[in-house]
Amino acid sequence: MKIKLTNDGSRTLYSEKLNASYHSESGAWSESRLVYLEHSGVDSSLGSGDTTNVLEIGLGTGMNFLVTADRAIKFNTPLTYTAIDNFRPPTTLIRELSLQSQLHTPGLETAWLNYYDQPIQHAQPATWVPPVVFTPLVGQAESLIQDENLLPSCSFDAIYLDAFSPAISPELWTEPFFGDLHRVLKTGGRLTTYCVKSVVQKRLKSLGFHVQTPAGPEGGKRQVLLATKD
Repeated sequence: MKIKLTNDGSRTLYSEKLNASYHSESGAWSESRLVYLEHSGVDSSLGSGDTTNVLEIGLGTGMNFLVTADRAIKFNTPLTYTAIDNFRPPTTLIRELSLQSQLHTPGLETAWLNYYDQPIQHAQPATWVPPVVFTPLVGQAESLIQDENLLPSCSFDAIYLDAFSPAISPELWTEPFFGDLHRVLKTGGRLTTYCVKSVVQKRLKSLGFHVQTPAGPEGGKRQVLLATKD
């Protein structure tokens, strides 16, 4: 695994084993801000002072979490953030991403690295940067998402689907998996992702999602995907 500089000046990780980057090589931070924070409606919700619950599939480096937590702290708005992943990149590599350079909250990267460097306590909420509550779920997302005690129905305002591509992680792009995501999302909640494959759109629509393809980040993908639970 190695560091890659992306076109907006931010860095991401590249897995040689998977032949895939953790974020868009056109701009890692641009993708996090537009595709996940903004298109999901989370930025607007936090700015309005509305308590917001987010579920992320594919925590990775923590970039999407940090850009979201940064906004929650700025507006002093409660954020509950639950993230599922079954692999943690080494802290030494995360540190080389220089995440703080893109954040407004002093010391947020340090707080994240200090937390990330400890053994992760599965399903144990942690409040190390008020008003943010972060809950890590460690394991296979397709199994964890079915646990109604862990992830009750209609719990989340937004879902960040940032798993590796359907070619690499096909189990996270199936209709049954999308059905579980639909279950945990609140009515009116939004699911956002970078993947706009027609089969992905078709599966989401079959479950009752209203699917749109808004513009992607400047210099990156022409379109990304936004699915709203009606």
